[in-house]
Amino acid sequence: MISVERYHDPHDVEMQTFEKDDQPVRLYAKGGKAFYILSNGDDLNAIWSDGKYLIGIWGPMEMSELTSIIDSIGEEHEH
Repeated sequence: MISVERYHDPHDVEMQTFEKDDQPVRLYAKGGKAFYILSNGDDLNAIWSDGKYLIGIWGPMEMSELTSIIDSIGEEHEH
């Protein structure tokens, strides 16, 4: 699942919480964006925010699938 949420107050973004297990948080940087990757059992969660928008990608997937999705964000495709 992928979500994009827009907030009018940056404080609202700062107050978001995410469930995770005891695995360490990983950082994945792509296209000038730093995604924080958390695991929660069988699910992986990738979170990025610029203080106004919050992008979340989560679900039961392998790390390679998650990074492929992240890598595709903002790509331009020729038609």
